[in-house]
Amino acid sequence: MEAKQVIRIRDTYGKDNLKVVCDNVYYFNTRVDNIIWDDANEMLYAVRGNEDYHSNDTRPIKIEAVPYEQIQYMNCTNNRADAKKIMLALGYTAEQADKIILKVAPIDIERGMMYDNKNTFQP
Repeated sequence: MEAKQVIRIRDTYGKDNLKVVCDNVYYFNTRVDNIIWDDANEMLYAVRGNEDYHSNDTRPIKIEAVPYEQIQYMNCTNNRADAKKIMLALGYTAEQADKIILKVAPIDIERGMMYDNKNTFQP
């Protein structure tokens, strides 16, 4: 991805709720991994535990560096309210966002309720 795309998505979705896939191999989760975004140099750094059993006893920390151009895509998971904020920031109208949310997430787990076919909550 181009740096401006990475920055826009990251800033719109929120830095603390992203999953980033790079070069078909690297997968970073900003809720779990310690991510450093270096916009000036167009780099993502991830500080995480070393899973390599040949060296993790003597070198337990791994620092990965990935150029923004190797980022293939990013996504996030959200509750309804946060998803709507993101959709509004991306240019959806409130009505469009509500219709999409009702379609893809009809069960309101937080309140133990479901939407009926008239798009109203029912206990």
